[in-house]
Amino acid sequence: MDKKSENIELTYASSIENVDFAFYDWLDKELNLSCGAADGFKKVPVLWVTPERAFQVKQNKEFRDVNGTLNVPMITVERTSINKDQKANATYYANLPPKNNRQIIAKRINQKKTSEFANADSNRKYGPIGFVSPKKNEKIVYQFDSMLLPVYANFTYNITIFTQFQQQMNDLLQPFLAKTGSTRYFLIKRDGYKYECFIEPNFETKNNIASMEEEERRYITNITFKILAALVSDGVNQSDSVIKTYENAVELKLPREGLMIAKEERPVKQILSPVASNFGTQIYSNVLMKKVFLIGDGINNQYTVVHGFNSRDIIVIVRENGMEWSRVEVAIDYSDPNHIEVDMGDIIAVDSYYVTVLG
Repeated sequence: MDKKSENIELTYASSIENVDFAFYDWLDKELNLSCGAADGFKKVPVLWVTPERAFQVKQNKEFRDVNGTLNVPMITVERTSINKDQKANATYYANLPPKNNRQIIAKRINQKKTSEFANADSNRKYGPIGFVSPKKNEKIVYQFDSMLLPVYANFTYNITIFTQFQQQMNDLLQPFLAKTGSTRYFLIKRDGYKYECFIEPNFETKNNIASMEEEERRYITNITFKILAALVSDGVNQSDSVIKTYENAVELKLPREGLMIAKEERPVKQILSPVASNFGTQIYSNVLMKKVFLIGDGINNQYTVVHGFNSRDIIVIVRENGMEWSRVEVAIDYSDPNHIEVDMGDIIAVDSYYVTVLG
């Protein structure tokens, strides 16, 4: 699962394949059945029957003899059906429209960002050193974790036990009857997920002994298992993360437009000497415009102000945003005709200074 920044991801998500592997591992490794054979007491192989026969013959040669006949004793496993039945949902089931597949699972305060908002408000109101009584902080940043809700489905598996002798079949059937105790219920697990399993009570057995033919004797028993599994996400087709982390908005800010005053003629005065020689030469006369910007974010000490006058012949005034509205002297870079760089020297609080540009 992937796709979003700052998301917490599960290493494995519960999927259909995960359920298949969990059941196969339980049968092959946990149950770990063995019985007597011609070459001694040995483990019975477990074969998943989904692949094509030609593929099995080539890849699993130990399961067949030189004539292509299956070596017995053997156990085969097959998933026969998947059923999504709302009546069979387990403990955690919910429908939350319109997006009925996600639920908040954790909520906590982001201490760092919450304190930054509180410090910025204090600096703006009382200055960098303010010996005032602490007040309730209304700007609390919460961090939420939301997870996709599990979707429950019923899986049906059929295992078939093949043996040549009745004693072999007895040895292999008894663990299925006794392993789970007096109930038919047990749990299987894989990659941190647990699935509920139920053994169907009827074991279907058959053989070819009654025919008294010359063919090799075979004892066959079919056992059906029902598994209730919780599937998480759409698998490889999931567009977002299984677990997403996000934060709430604590403050809404709208961009402030600069103030513009147009159609105001700039006063230009020519000074002439008594002998009619020019001491000053007029370069141009245009419309006076003013733009005002609010700077300060509690993090930086340098700010870029985009005035858009397309000229370096401008006047810049920086004032405090407070009771005094005092003018301050700061370093200003005029290298670009459409913006200036204002260096305040130190980090300034949020919206603590005005920059007025005349051009």
